[in-house]
Amino acid sequence: RFVRSRLADGVPGYQIGVYYPSPDPYLRLLHRAFAEAGITVYGPSDAALGRSPAGRTIVRLLGLDADRMPRADLLSIIAEGAIAPFDDDGAAVSSRRLEILTRTRFPVIGAGDWERLAEYLQAEPEALAESERAAAAALLRLIRNIRSGLAAVDAARTWTEATRAVTGLVASLFRQAPDRAAVLAVLGSLGDLDTIAPAITRDRVVGAVATRLDAIGDRVGEEGAGVALGPIDDAVGRDLDTVCVVGMAEGLLPVL
Repeated sequence: RFVRSRLADGVPGYQIGVYYPSPDPYLRLLHRAFAEAGITVYGPSDAALGRSPAGRTIVRLLGLDADRMPRADLLSIIAEGAIAPFDDDGAAVSSRRLEILTRTRFPVIGAGDWERLAEYLQAEPEALAESERAAAAALLRLIRNIRSGLAAVDAARTWTEATRAVTGLVASLFRQAPDRAAVLAVLGSLGDLDTIAPAITRDRVVGAVATRLDAIGDRVGEEGAGVALGPIDDAVGRDLDTVCVVGMAEGLLPVL
């Protein structure tokens, strides 16, 4: 509404800038709001690689607590569609089947519940229907593979080793798709950080991956032909009549 009022006052769109501290969720929300208002914008697309199913999935996987493996987080990641548990026949098990299995048939929250599910399959195989046993076995196999991949990331002592571990996670777990190939191409450059980055921690790996993926994306609109959108850094040095900053919340907006 504020931008529309400035346009109504005669301020040209190219003299207005709207900036955010973090693209998630602000870039997507801004594109939606301006599209609904019929206001032309220029800036990053909200379809960057980091917001593709494969991009979101690898960042979220790297942020998982491998020991706890919370059910809600795991099923939410599977629902993205980039990874899936496969049964012994090679068929993908749907998120709905996994949801029913772990919510009603054998309630799971996380941590030791997964081990109890494995023991239950061994001790009372007839307690679950054949399709449920196949789904449970597929899910437990996926969890083992995720834990193994995350352990390799945690064991990395150089960014080159971390690169191999993260690309191995994607190569072994992700379905074939254009965004999978694009993510692998970007991850291959993480080894360059060996000469400049500090010691490796899981949080730093997550941050590096997210930053590299978010940097890959198209731009929409034409410069000088609409309201400018972008991260706060893009506003530096710009000659604008009106500047709006969204997301000015503690923990999001850097101290300037």
